[in-house]
Amino acid sequence: MLGLALTEGGFEVVNAINSEEALRFSAGILPTLVIIHENLDGEGAASVHAGLVERAGRVPPFLILCEILSTSAEELQSEGIYHISSEILDPYRFLQQVRLLLLARELGGEPGDRLDQVYGDLSRISIGDLLRVLKRFKISGYVRLSIGSGAGIWVQEGAVINAHWATIGGRKAFNRIAGLRGGSFSLVLEEPDVEQAINVDLATL
Repeated sequence: MLGLALTEGGFEVVNAINSEEALRFSAGILPTLVIIHENLDGEGAASVHAGLVERAGRVPPFLILCEILSTSAEELQSEGIYHISSEILDPYRFLQQVRLLLLARELGGEPGDRLDQVYGDLSRISIGDLLRVLKRFKISGYVRLSIGSGAGIWVQEGAVINAHWATIGGRKAFNRIAGLRGGSFSLVLEEPDVEQAINVDLATL
C-alpha cells in the first residue's frame, strides 16, 4: 500500500524480499530513502545499513520499522537512521512521515530528530517553490517562519488554508509572507487546527 501511494506521487519504488536483495538494490541505485523492517529475512536492518555504508559511502535516510521500541523514538534517531514502531502504525500518518523524509532533499533542508519535522532556509528555496513541493507531496502541517513578528502558513493536503503575520491573518498575511526572500523555516506535520481563510488554489495565490 505504501509503495502504491508513493508510486502515485511520482516515485519509483523498488521492493526487496530479503537483506541480500535489499543491499544489492540499495548499493546499485543509491535511493533517496530506504525503508526496512528490523525482522527482514537475512542479516537484518543493521547489517544492510553497514553494508550500504561500505559499498556506497553516502547513505540515504534509513527508516527502520520496529515491532517494539525499547526507548523513545527521539533517543533512537542518529545520523540519518530513524526508528518507528510498527505495532500501532497509522497508515496515513506513516505515509506523511515518509513523504516528509523524501521532500527534505527537494527543500534543501534537513529532517529533525523526530519524523514529523524538517528545517530549511528561504535563501535556498522560495516560498512559491516550497509550497509547490508541499502541494505535490500532499502535506498537511504548519510552516513556521523565523521573522521577528512571527509568521506561518497552514497547509491541508498541500493546499494553503490560512496564514498569519503577527496579528494579521488570511490572504493579507499570506501576501506579506510571499515577499520574503530569506530566513529559516520549519515544517511540522500536524492536522491544521484553524479555520480555512484562504479558498483559492496555489496558482492564484
